[in-house]
Amino acid sequence: MDKILIHCPNFFNIPEGLVEQLSKRYNVIYTKNSEEAAENIVDADILMAIKVKPENIKNAKNLKWIQSFSSGVDKFPLDLIEEKGIVLTNARGIHRIQMSEFIIFAMIFLARNFKNVMQNQNNLIWDSLITQDEIYGKTVGILGIGSIGKELAKRAKTFGMKVVGIKKYPEEIEAVDKVYSPFNIEKVFAQSDFVVNLLPSTPDTRNLINIKLFHKMKKGSYFINMGRGDTVVEEDLISALNNGQIKRAFVDVFANEPLGPNSPLWGIETLTISSHLAGSSPMYIRRLFELFSENLMRYETGDKLINIIDNKKTY
Repeated sequence: MDKILIHCPNFFNIPEGLVEQLSKRYNVIYTKNSEEAAENIVDADILMAIKVKPENIKNAKNLKWIQSFSSGVDKFPLDLIEEKGIVLTNARGIHRIQMSEFIIFAMIFLARNFKNVMQNQNNLIWDSLITQDEIYGKTVGILGIGSIGKELAKRAKTFGMKVVGIKKYPEEIEAVDKVYSPFNIEKVFAQSDFVVNLLPSTPDTRNLINIKLFHKMKKGSYFINMGRGDTVVEEDLISALNNGQIKRAFVDVFANEPLGPNSPLWGIETLTISSHLAGSSPMYIRRLFELFSENLMRYETGDKLINIIDNKKTY
């Protein structure tokens, strides 16, 4: 019987019963302790974790497959994993519901100027003249139309929005009016009232979103980053907000997290910051285990696993 090691970080709480269900069919070791995980990885066949140290991969004698807790796999030693012939799969797809909801909320939050509404409440100020906008009839540009982007497009359509976006290999996508290749990213910035970044962190996307692209945006447009922090040149975002090129922004992810108390980003009135929580949901772990269980069945039958990572592309 294959040995499955589940190393769960402290900020994830696995609902009671999920591990027990797997334990009925498999030899499962579940731990939050790093030292215990390092001991058990030596003879584990399957690992479920959010990250792993290179030395632990080197010590793993039987490891054949790693299931990541998250979509991002930048915390895994990809070259070493590839060298040892280990299959790596991520959690792509389990975020699509909660993140698309969060992005719709962020667009409405920005359009309705709700940061000022909340500040007025905190300061006991009644002001019914705060400038308001709406998302109906607006264009949302989605950078990276994967599972989250596709779900967002459907939801945006129900709010009467036009949807455009980029995909590495353009194709017709339900609820998306126009799909561009990354070479035409400027066109998406130029026509969008809301630019939503969902790009992964790869050699091609790091620092991709810079002042040149921000200057392509319409005056009075909004920027939302729910992808990866290092895809945006943060100094350029600050500049675009300060000079009024972007009306407001909502950012969930940053190049360096947690965002330090001395970061100039905190002081920008037109920027709303959330603490990398757009993907959070009480259903997160359940959806992850559903994906993992499906992959376990495929693993047993020799079928191709879901969400296999290309270690060179890192997604």
